[in-house]
Order: sequence, then structure tokens, then C-alpha cells
Amino acid sequence: NADDGETVSALTYTETGDGRTEIPLAFPANGSIFVIFERPIQRHLVKLEKDGSPIFSPIYQGAAVFSSGAREFVATSPGTYITTDSQGNKQTFIVNARELEAPAESPWTLSFPAGWGAPSSVPVEHFQSWTKSMNPGIRYFSGTATYHTMLQIPSGLVAPGRQLWLQLGEVREIASVSVNGHDAGTLWRQPFAVRIDPFIHAGANLIEIKVSNLWPNRLIGDLQPLATRKFTRTNVRAYTKDSPLMPSGILQPVTLMVGSILQW
Repeated sequence: NADDGETVSALTYTETGDGRTEIPLAFPANGSIFVIFERPIQRHLVKLEKDGSPIFSPIYQGAAVFSSGAREFVATSPGTYITTDSQGNKQTFIVNARELEAPAESPWTLSFPAGWGAPSSVPVEHFQSWTKSMNPGIRYFSGTATYHTMLQIPSGLVAPGRQLWLQLGEVREIASVSVNGHDAGTLWRQPFAVRIDPFIHAGANLIEIKVSNLWPNRLIGDLQPLATRKFTRTNVRAYTKDSPLMPSGILQPVTLMVGSILQW
């Protein structure tokens, strides 16, 4: 992974008769990875199917069906999975919807730092860009604001063989996630997903997401005719009071994704 140097085994690959290696992968827009040939060929998967259709593994973990270890993968949607290894052995795995059932959503609160014109905190009725708020302090806010909630995890969900991923949907521009005070990771590109089961326990869990946007919205807000206070001082003249605002914050609902670890 070009982001952090993490190495994950290819989920499936095939050797061709003319000495090439074919690796079925799914890339997001502008996605990239390094492919490392680090050891002699061992027994591996040459095909993975879900409900009869071949799977192209995403290059990032936390989306669809992805590699999680040398001989395991994570399934995040129910169905029948069939693996074929390089020795011709087939295995069938059935993942039921009940195994992947996530707990009910918890209410979220959004907090802003003092001194920048925004309220100290507001309830999140639904996730949307800050620029859609009727409150000008939120609409023109630039900086870092914090979403937080208490996530209730049933005891049966914290168990070996499962992974829990927090899916943020779309974020503008960057998000840092903490779980019960532990740093779970910083996200800056799709997919905005972070694994949280290493920090989760049964019962109430504090989830905090610090989101930072860009500065144009605050500059544009300071140029509004009804603005009674300017929060910025700059010689940048790239914006006017009528310049379009830049989407900011978490733009889609935050969800918990449950993955079942399957070992072949």
C-alpha cells in the first residue's frame, strides 16, 4: 500500500503459460499499489466467486471482499463464496445476513472549536455538508470539527472471526478517527473506512471523528455583507462574497460494517 507501506497477500492470482502473472484487482479512481514478488510461488487461490460471479479484490481493505491474511479473506456481504486453489481444491463458504448484522445507529453530535463563530455543538440530524446549514457560523466554518457518538456493541459481535469497519462514506477533506481514546487512523481518500474492532468492547464505545476542511469557506464568509466580524486576515484575493462554497464535513451517513473472516 503506497499510503502506509502495509503489505497484504494478493487474494487471487494465476500463472500463465508464457510466464506472466495475472492478478484480478479493483482500483478506485486514482488508486495505486506496488506489486511485490517476494517469495517462491506457494499454494494460493486462483479463483474466488460469490454467488457464481468472479470477484475482483479491491486494492484497499475495508471494501467488498478483501484479503486479510496469508490464507484468509473477509466477506462483508452475505452469499455463497467458492474458492479454487492452485492445486485444484474447491471450498464453499456460506455467509448469512445474520452474521453481518450491525447494531442500531447511535445519535451523533458535532462540536466546533471556540472563537471561530460556530456554536459549541449541535446534534447531527443527518450527515450533510456544513455549507448547507442555516447557521452562518457552521456554513462558513473552516478548520477542524469533531463528530462523536456512543456506539453500543452487543457482546456477540465482539468475537474472533469478525472484523468491524467504520464507513464514513464521503469526507471533505480529511478525517482522524479515535475509538475509546485509541487512534484508529487518518483517512484522506476513498474508501473512507477504518477498522475499529481492535479497540472495541461490548457495551458503550466512544467514537470521535475529527474532520478538517479547507479555508476558502471562511474567507468567503468574511466577505458577506452582513458579516459583523472577520475571522481571517489575508492578502489572498481569489474569492468574492459570491464565490461557491466548498463541500465540507462528512457528507454521507456513517455506518458500521461487519466482516466475516473466512479461512481457506
